[in-house]
Amino acid sequence: MPGLAADEKLVIVLLVGLTLTAGALLYWEGRGTALTLEGALPREGLQPAAGVGPGGGAALPGSDGAPGEAGAGGPSGEEAAAEPPAEVVVHVAGAVLRPGVYSLPEGSRVIDAVTAAGGVKASADPDAVNLARRVADGEQVYIPTRDETRASSAWPAVREAQNQAAGGPATGGKVNINTASQAELETLPGVGPSIARRIIEYRLQNGPFRALEELMNVSGIGEKRFAELVDLITIR
Repeated sequence: MPGLAADEKLVIVLLVGLTLTAGALLYWEGRGTALTLEGALPREGLQPAAGVGPGGGAALPGSDGAPGEAGAGGPSGEEAAAEPPAEVVVHVAGAVLRPGVYSLPEGSRVIDAVTAAGGVKASADPDAVNLARRVADGEQVYIPTRDETRASSAWPAVREAQNQAAGGPATGGKVNINTASQAELETLPGVGPSIARRIIEYRLQNGPFRALEELMNVSGIGEKRFAELVDLITIR
């Protein structure tokens, strides 16, 4: 460094030396800190926190937090399977399109049996039977023709056999106003076609008669006519 005095050169050399020394000290301090931090972090044996799955997500329910394992106590496939519904088997005969033997759900009614048989023929008299009655297993549902119901002296016996086959008690010769057809009702004294139809319409709208006296709620049946009928009818 020409042109500088000896003392100035000495000052510069000292400054350079101090700078190099400070830089070396900073370098080694930083390296020592990095080594200390590196040694403080374990690289193996790390365990996730409770309830945390691999990758930091929440652990799925199951054994030891393993995903995809269902909890114990769930229903098996056999237990979950529904039982088949109960059925009744009935023979549908008479004036229907497809007479035969049919399986129906338990609790079905005569109208369901007739529908299963394809409905009634043009010659049928469906009002002669109680379409709302529940059918019983093993019974025969018979739909008469209008010619058969006109022969009213024979048809009540057929209807009585149907009621007994369905598990109903015998009426002892009385007309059951809860199940009787129009033809059967017309066999009662003073009951013509119009009153018989009103009796059937009443029970369809209000349900079965719960007492014999309820028959007087039907238009055309007063106390006098009821007195003539009371010993000839039943509701059971």
